[in-house]
Amino acid sequence: MKARRTAVVAVAAAVAALIPGVAEAQGAHQKLKSELDALVDSGEATAALLRVRDRKGQWATASGVRDLTTRRPADARGKFRIASTTKAFTATLVLRLVDDKRIELDAPVERYLPGLVPNGARITVRQVLNHTSGLYDFASEPGYEAWNYPALQRDRTPAELLAVAFAHPPTNPPGAKWDYSNTNYVLAGQLVERVTGNPWPAEVRKQLLRPLGMHDTTLPGTSKTIPRPHAHGYMRVPPVQGAPRELIDVTSINPSVIGAAGEIISTTEDLTKFFEALLGGKLLSRETTTQMRATVPTNPGTPQWRDGLGVFSTELSCGVKVWGHDGGALGFQTFVARSDDGRQMVLSVNPYDDLVPGEPVGRIQETYFCQAP
Repeated sequence: MKARRTAVVAVAAAVAALIPGVAEAQGAHQKLKSELDALVDSGEATAALLRVRDRKGQWATASGVRDLTTRRPADARGKFRIASTTKAFTATLVLRLVDDKRIELDAPVERYLPGLVPNGARITVRQVLNHTSGLYDFASEPGYEAWNYPALQRDRTPAELLAVAFAHPPTNPPGAKWDYSNTNYVLAGQLVERVTGNPWPAEVRKQLLRPLGMHDTTLPGTSKTIPRPHAHGYMRVPPVQGAPRELIDVTSINPSVIGAAGEIISTTEDLTKFFEALLGGKLLSRETTTQMRATVPTNPGTPQWRDGLGVFSTELSCGVKVWGHDGGALGFQTFVARSDDGRQMVLSVNPYDDLVPGEPVGRIQETYFCQAP
């Protein structure tokens, strides 16, 4: 029986070698798996999940362990906090309201949220979505720091988060420059609620999750848990009185601390569905998709990154431009990239520290978009 199995495997491998593109795809997948394993083996992460898609199909894999206690292997179907990748969902809801003629991108937010936003008559909906509003980021406030784990356990409301932000003066005049702020997307969530008359989570489910068949994506609200299966998130917190940095499990947090700017839990498969629909032109009109892709420069040190309306564009070393949105939460990082030829990559990483260095993630992106056939 063993000899028969060996023969079958050998025949399958020989057939694959004769089929154009199959051997090349297998080689590309092996390279990606090697890069993913290297990311975990380097000590930067406990787990990493990867899914790639092109016109011929999808391929998914995982490296690392679900947790440091049982050390069970990570599951490629696992769920994870997508953090700021949530912003692409919130922006899509706003842009669908633009398509419905219920919101104008260059209208002031004061028109839709009267009396809520300081200087709201001078801040446009577009500036909220592309982070040029100048609104202070509430997540920069003491008590909201990523390492301050105990403070991130209590319930918070969007009104409370906005009040923290609005207690500070603007960081710059509206439209003057790009300045990433989670406040913008909590505000965008309120914009959706005011115009539709429905809660933001209900609109996400009705307009995006159910139509796209995203059955493994959830909006937890104030629930601190992640549905199984999932990898755990860890973080090294700052030392106390000279003690070594402590590694703690930060899987359970209260996502109401970020709301419409970052609370969603999803999978690589579901995110592939969403970004294929969004960037493939299935969720927005052609005109509004063009507006979504109208970008502004971000940090001067990274001219290859530009910000649109809920999506970023990145130009890789080989000249390929990809679109998507990254996200970083305690113990979780998400990276989504799609090129206009239909290739797409979703990567979830569980780092030991707050963020995984950009080099290994960049290598995985470059391997897929610049080296793979």
